[in-house]
Amino acid sequence: MASLALRHARPRAGILAMHAHVPANYVKHDALEQAHGVAAGKYTAGLMQDSMAVCDVNEDVVSLSMNAVAGLFERWSMRALDVRRVEVGHESSVDGSKSVKTFLMPLLQQLGAGHNIEGTDCINACYGGTQALLNAVAWVQSPAYTGGRALVVAGDVATYAQGPARATGGAGTVAMLVGAGDDVPLWL
Repeated sequence: MASLALRHARPRAGILAMHAHVPANYVKHDALEQAHGVAAGKYTAGLMQDSMAVCDVNEDVVSLSMNAVAGLFERWSMRALDVRRVEVGHESSVDGSKSVKTFLMPLLQQLGAGHNIEGTDCINACYGGTQALLNAVAWVQSPAYTGGRALVVAGDVATYAQGPARATGGAGTVAMLVGAGDDVPLWL
């Protein structure tokens, strides 16, 4: 019974704010149906999607992530100084050596964040973003948590070869601020 008294009380963790960013360019799915020579409605009704965002030549998962993060702090007037952890989830690394988090750190410093921010990139196909969010929640609920917020950035640029999978591609990123306390509107 004594061990129960020493157990860490886990704070409630949740999403304080979020902001999504998608490229301005897109392909209408009805046009893609025609171009692929498939039955009308296969992508629009079958996937229940109207269009698919696609990156321009100067866009990638880093630029999408930076836009999502900048939009999050601008739209919600959140303080970057409160960020103590950054979890980034995406499908693949930029060039096989640098993490997206590496590129986000200078932006966070410009926004007023401190220099002592831990975190990582979760590279794991479509599950990377989910894993980043779960990592942030686990951090908030851990005995190591001493306050502050986690920035979670989940992004993907999925471009598939010609064929049936192409219509399920697309591009976009969402930035979320995860924290603890009674003011968190969406509990996880």
